[in-house]
Amino acid sequence: MQNAECRIRIPKSAIPACGRQANSELGRKEISMPIVQISLLPGRTPEKKEELIKNVTNAIADTLQIPKDRVHIVLHEVPKENIGDGGVPLSKKQP
Repeated sequence: MQNAECRIRIPKSAIPACGRQANSELGRKEISMPIVQISLLPGRTPEKKEELIKNVTNAIADTLQIPKDRVHIVLHEVPKENIGDGGVPLSKKQP
């Protein structure tokens, strides 16, 4: 697998700014925003995923000027057969 550098710019307008909302009447846990979901192909090491989470968290916290503990990152590893490009699953495309 090739190493690729990924730079992400996230405008403030693209991230909800609702902050923490408690719903103690219903006994629900506080929700902290923003939540960032990243879909990627499987195969990266745990160290690379940790680095990605750290770098995206830092970028969002710095941009929005919020504490890092309010930023949540969710990585979705999607198999090639579950991604289509031009009507063809990636698993059937040549590299």
